Amino acid sequence: MNRSDYIEKLGQILRNRSKFKLLNKNPTVTQQYRYIKPVGSIPARLYGLTKVHKTNVPLRPIVSCIQSYNYRLGKFLVNIVKSIRNSTYSLKNSDAFIRCLKENSSLSIHKMISFNVESLFTNIPVNRTINIIYEKLYWADLILNPIIPEYATKWTHFLYNGNYYDQCDGVSIGTSLAAIFAEVFMANFEEQYISPLLTNGSK
Repeated sequence: MNRSDYIEKLGQILRNRSKFKLLNKNPTVTQQYRYIKPVGSIPARLYGLTKVHKTNVPLRPIVSCIQSYNYRLGKFLVNIVKSIRNSTYSLKNSDAFIRCLKENSSLSIHKMISFNVESLFTNIPVNRTINIIYEKLYWADLILNPIIPEYATKWTHFLYNGNYYDQCDGVSIGTSLAAIFAEVFMANFEEQYISPLLTNGSK
C-alpha cells in the first residue's frame, strides 16, 4: 500500500465524527508536562518521628518523597482529587470544630464521643480508595488513566538503612497523595456508616 492510500484509508476512519473529534491544538499543557516529568529523581527516604504521648514511645513512619520519581505526579493528582472529594462530616480545623460546638444549641441533651483510627495512613486500603476516586470521577465526567494513581502510590519505593522497600498497601505520611487518600477513604466510610445512623437512629 502506498502512502497516499494509507493516509486516505485512515482519514476515512477519522472522519467518522461520532467516534473521533478533530482538535485544533495539542491538549497537553506544556507547563503541566514539564512539571510532572521526573528529572534527576532520587529514592524516597524513610524516617520515624517519636509519638512521645503514647505508651512505649512508638514511631510514626514518614517517607520523604521530595525528588522521588512520582512525587510531582502525585501533587498533580491531588488537585484533581480535591475537585471531586465530598467531606460531609469533616471540618477544616480545630477552630471550625470549636465554632461548631458553640453554635450547636442541643449539646446539653447529647454526649460527645471521640474515635481514633489506629495507624490511619498505613491502614488506608489503596485499591479500594482508587476505586472510590474513579467512581467519583465518573459521576463528575472526568477521565483519568487507571494506571496513574497506582503509579503515584503503589509503586513508591524508599530507602532505609541501606535497603530498598515497597509499601504493599496503605500510604505513608510524606507521600504526595497520603492526606487526600486518607480523606477520601474516611469520607466514604462516614457516608456509609454515619448517614444511616442519622437517618434511622442507632440500634
